[in-house]
Amino acid sequence: MADASRAPGLIQRYREELQERHYARRTVNTYEQRLRRFTADATPANWVAPR
Repeated sequence: MADASRAPGLIQRYREELQERHYARRTVNTYEQRLRRFTADATPANWVAPR
């Protein structure tokens, strides 16, 4: 269970923003899945361009 004093994570903030803009539930879920896939590979090691 999330601690009340802890700020919501990126994905939760993203979901809330889409819901405030009245996006459809399925759209919110699809965008969340895409964000999860994108951020799964986003590590600082991957940010550096290969030489």
